Amino acid sequence: MKQVEECDWINEREEKKKTGKGRPYKIYSLKVGFNDIIAHLEKHRKEDFNEAMATIKRLKEFGND
Repeated sequence: MKQVEECDWINEREEKKKTGKGRPYKIYSLKVGFNDIIAHLEKHRKEDFNEAMATIKRLKEFGND
């Protein structure tokens, strides 16, 4: 949930319980479309993968010297 909040993808509001005492509960809703979130995550995972592959390539080249 923390990551979703950091990306500012959700709205959060509190609602009081109708009966009894206690803390209000939180209700969350998406600010952006689900497909937009998936596209963002996919893009960042691809970037991470490409960086890892570049590191592996450099290590292989280093080992061949």
